[in-house]
Amino acid sequence: MKRYLSGLLLTGLLAACTETPPTHFYTLSTQPPADAPVAGDKTDGLVLALAPIGLPDYLNRPQLIVRLDETRMDLADLHNWIEPLDTLIQRTMAVDMQSEPGIMMVLRLPERRQSAYDYGIEVNFTRFESNIDGMAWLDADWTMVDAMDAEIARQHVSRQITVEDPADKASHVRALSQLIEDLNTTIMQALPAPGS
Repeated sequence: MKRYLSGLLLTGLLAACTETPPTHFYTLSTQPPADAPVAGDKTDGLVLALAPIGLPDYLNRPQLIVRLDETRMDLADLHNWIEPLDTLIQRTMAVDMQSEPGIMMVLRLPERRQSAYDYGIEVNFTRFESNIDGMAWLDADWTMVDAMDAEIARQHVSRQITVEDPADKASHVRALSQLIEDLNTTIMQALPAPGS
């Protein structure tokens, strides 16, 4: 009986030692201006259409990616995006854009292709990552067209900011969220003035 209990206790201890750590899930934060009206209260203003986000293949995976050096990346297996990164970026940008004064609605294409809009926006990322030394980068090209599909603005954006706590994956996500907010600000500043 003692052997049986000892074996059972040993099995229980081994099972406790091999328990898998929990997976953590992350989303990008939205940063609406404090004085922005509630989206449901808007009855007029511009309608924007945000095309699907273009991402390099290395970012099309659920794990957070942290650059180790020039040639190596760490896929943080226990730290995942809550949804596909391209979808998450598009949704976050749409929410941020819609919170801006003068914007009635932001359509996320291709969901509403037949809808009319005032300006269409396309964003293609070439880099969206952070590293173990505590830096985060965004490199993207964006284009804005009018309702007739005529290009009215085009720009390459390159930003770099510091990650507050490089050992904390949530700090990496906060830095990446800030980069998305900065990109949105740049795009929104390119909108033509009303009546122009």
